[in-house]
Amino acid sequence: MPAPGSWLRRAASRRFFLRALLSLATLVGMTATHAEAPGAAIPDDGQRQFSKAETLLWQTDHLANVRRPSRLRYRYTKTGTAEEQHTDDIDLEVLRVHPNGQKGVQVHYFTGKQEKPVPEQDPVTGNPVLEVYLQADVYAMNRRTEGGWRYFHRAIKTALAATNTVEPVSLDFHGRKVPASRVTITPYAGDAKRLPLKAYAQTTYAFTFAEAVPGQLYEIRSLVPQPDGAPLIEEVLTFVESKDR
Repeated sequence: MPAPGSWLRRAASRRFFLRALLSLATLVGMTATHAEAPGAAIPDDGQRQFSKAETLLWQTDHLANVRRPSRLRYRYTKTGTAEEQHTDDIDLEVLRVHPNGQKGVQVHYFTGKQEKPVPEQDPVTGNPVLEVYLQADVYAMNRRTEGGWRYFHRAIKTALAATNTVEPVSLDFHGRKVPASRVTITPYAGDAKRLPLKAYAQTTYAFTFAEAVPGQLYEIRSLVPQPDGAPLIEEVLTFVESKDR
């Protein structure tokens, strides 16, 4: 039997996640033409230019290669010394394919009691798993450090806006080598003096996309290193398969 009040804590946690997720729209829509300190305002003068990182993550039609209703599955793993290990699935259901190529989708973020509430989205062109993963990470960083989820939201947004390097890589996909693109950011490194952030200041995020992969998102990897020994936390989301619905 659940401990008294546990369902209330779970419900509150899910409501918090949902509110934070809905705020993520600002992450997609705001850009910068120069580097800013974490938490600094990003100018909006109507003439902003997207960085190469933003273009890859937010301005690309990732779902263009999904041409019929499908279920895309991703595997999530969390390892490290700081928290309990966790392995679960994340599904992206493409419910509708509109004549103009846009999609109606539903993300199932984890399974069973661990599933997070994610509203259905319609229309979309980008891969919403990216958005939901980042907001889940922002929520987790808030929990770990009490640093305020808006701070982490802003720091990631600013780091992407300042990143004009997209690394060409190759990956093994279904038994063959395919070209891919990777963006890597370390959004909290410039703010290591914030006491709650000290252990997490070198957190690195790497996003890998490949046109050969349905939905184009192949992997998201976040790593919290330690000076010696195993990582404090390492989280990896990897594309597994796509099946017709």
